[in-house]
Amino acid sequence: MSSIEELLYRARPGGESAAAAIRNLLDLGAAVLDQAVMAFERDPWGSPGLAEVIRRNRSPEAVAVHLTNLTSGSLELSRFAMEAVGASGDPVAVQHLVDLLTNEEEFETHRALAASALGAHVGGDVPAVLRETVDRQAAQAVDDEDPRSLLIGAVVALAKHGDNSRSPLLLEIASHSDSAAWEEAVQGLEVAVVDGMIETLGTITRNPSPVAAVLAAKPLFLLGDVKSCETLRVMAGVDDYDVSRNAMSYMWRLLGTEPRDSGELDVARHEWDSIASTMVEGVCYRTGHPVDIPQLVEELTNNEDSWLRGQLTDEVQNRTGIDVAGALLHEQEQELAHWVDERRFVAGSLYRWGHRQEIPAG
Repeated sequence: MSSIEELLYRARPGGESAAAAIRNLLDLGAAVLDQAVMAFERDPWGSPGLAEVIRRNRSPEAVAVHLTNLTSGSLELSRFAMEAVGASGDPVAVQHLVDLLTNEEEFETHRALAASALGAHVGGDVPAVLRETVDRQAAQAVDDEDPRSLLIGAVVALAKHGDNSRSPLLLEIASHSDSAAWEEAVQGLEVAVVDGMIETLGTITRNPSPVAAVLAAKPLFLLGDVKSCETLRVMAGVDDYDVSRNAMSYMWRLLGTEPRDSGELDVARHEWDSIASTMVEGVCYRTGHPVDIPQLVEELTNNEDSWLRGQLTDEVQNRTGIDVAGALLHEQEQELAHWVDERRFVAGSLYRWGHRQEIPAG
């Protein structure tokens, strides 16, 4: 086994144990990209570490390779090639994503992946293209069996650019749990911010499907305001164990107390009443106080619990738009703290992908 083959083998499973091998492969750059792609294609679902090597290889030479894989027969390879191109900052390469997105003769699955990848690109006319795509898709007649991935992907990508003008479409889709698209629409509300979303998510918690209520908890948690917290508290009291446990987990993180068993709901209510009396409307809370993003970063970098680190990594990226996972992979914890401090995030304010947003009404 050659040294590169050994690195590919060690990187394949991903996770902290594979981080050193992934870094080594990334240091080798485009020279190993073809081999990484070939190894990935043999087992795309079982190779999360190789996916990281592909999506984070963004040199000009690597981008040239990615462009040949944008419409690969493997959707997973296409996804990671597009992510690399979208995050590369190369305007010529990004134009290939725009062309793919706007080409109605292309498969909708590839166009949806292109829309999602464009959420990472800064500059140019990308938001205008995304708006046009959403409007075209929204005007088309659909049925409940249509996953609407292109529409939702474009709406969420647009929200990552700070534009929530099309986000009400997510509420419309999320309100119909018999639609094939409602799950993706609810998950889109983790990024998008739109008036009426708390009420819609609260309605979902009363849906007979426990899957719906479990998914609705995370966007409520990320809002962290009085109304969304109260909706989470109601959800924690339902009979379904998975729904209640999930809502309780988010509640404890919002309250800033130690996790408890879902059977201790009375204790949770008492602590909630104590903290809720101090909460102000229009403020985003976390750990019982107005959210402080630098403090979240400190909690992330000092925490040794791998599950919680994963949760915090996702949350900090959602709030800041910074590639937090990439910073941790490259052991750039101090740099991450510096990048966050430079942004001067206002404590208690709601941010999505680095853009300050108003707490939604209802």
